[in-house]
Amino acid sequence: MEFINDKCKNMPRILVISCNCFHTQNNNGKTILQQFSSWPTDCLAQFYTYPEVPDNILCKNFYRITDIDVINYVLHKSKTCGMEIEVDLQKNDNLIIQPKTKPHIFYSNIRNWNVCRLIRDIVWENAKWENAGLKKWIYKFAPEAIYFLGLNNPYLFNLANNIATELNIPIIIYATDDYYLPRITASPFFWIRYLILNRCMKRILKRPDCYLLTINETMSQIYKQRFNKSSDIFMNCVDIPLLDNLPEVQNGKIVISYVGNLSHNRWKSILYLIKTIENSNLHSLIKIDIYCGEHIPKKVSFKLSLIKLISLKDKIKKEQVMEVLKCSDVLLHVESFNYRDRMMTKLSFSTKLTEYIAAGRPILSFAPSSVASMQILEKYNAAICIDSKIKSKIIEKINILTINSEREKIRKNAYNFLIDIYTKYSMKNLLEIKYNELLRK
Repeated sequence: MEFINDKCKNMPRILVISCNCFHTQNNNGKTILQQFSSWPTDCLAQFYTYPEVPDNILCKNFYRITDIDVINYVLHKSKTCGMEIEVDLQKNDNLIIQPKTKPHIFYSNIRNWNVCRLIRDIVWENAKWENAGLKKWIYKFAPEAIYFLGLNNPYLFNLANNIATELNIPIIIYATDDYYLPRITASPFFWIRYLILNRCMKRILKRPDCYLLTINETMSQIYKQRFNKSSDIFMNCVDIPLLDNLPEVQNGKIVISYVGNLSHNRWKSILYLIKTIENSNLHSLIKIDIYCGEHIPKKVSFKLSLIKLISLKDKIKKEQVMEVLKCSDVLLHVESFNYRDRMMTKLSFSTKLTEYIAAGRPILSFAPSSVASMQILEKYNAAICIDSKIKSKIIEKINILTINSEREKIRKNAYNFLIDIYTKYSMKNLLEIKYNELLRK
């Protein structure tokens, strides 16, 4: 088999199958963007399903099929389903997306209902969307391995399996969130999807050419018990700058910044935390700035705006994120205490945490002790951790923020933790090695 480009002679051609495309803003898109940052452009192609377009030039070869494409294909008997999307780099580094189509945007939470997800799965499963155009695109690229992140979509499991079998290439699965542990729910639609997803996962993991990556030790241990499959741990890493000096608090008021999305009821945790501070003797010492990269529902925005200590900031560009983090005194990480949300984030490790640590500012984490991100931060003493909603305990922990020596100790612990995971679990350091090991099997 001939290589498409001489640059690929020492690196395998990777087909990434995921929901999100390579992107600098959304979490999954940013994760895979960082993972493949050193990969040759001509050795990457991506099939994805979310109605968005790339905002970078790491990869130039895309095929996208969205929910709307599949619905139109079924209802209107279209000849094609989806399209190739090419990203060209001009001399002035501007991105041009071809063909020039405006992506569909979904704002409603209805699509997250279990019944809607199940209907969506059924439509995809029966739509025969794996058409000649997609197959031609795949064969033209001639992938040598599949990197698979579509773990909440049965139809993407089928696509990955079919391509791997037909081309006799290995599959590398990267699990960042959990969709396979049971939940306490009476919804029959959840349990139907639960059984389908577990069957898909077990089936693909039985392949001798399948390799599993998990995002932290907790997930690795649980998946070993559940699927009898060992995995390597790969945490999302960033470039590590030298640790700068911790600036003095300005005007006697500690600025706590939250940079991230407010989904999974994270906004409720922020609201509870700040209300507790507002009703204490610390209210004059603390202010919180919230930078959210996504649309904030009016209800959420209204409730947050009622708190005097909270300032809702405008959306910032990716180039401004590190500047905002460094201009803060403390960085806030939260997860929801609601059961359903706890189960959704139980095995996750927020992509934002490594960026927080790299900024060299102490972290305040308000989250249940049952979620993996909190367990890791507590294990390394890498944050001021509050795992209780008892108000007296919250204030006791917040008081630590007012002590410079404590904030300095916390941020240094976090920095050492980042160096540790970069050495052990860095995608950039180990991903190429793991691919080559698998390709030699």
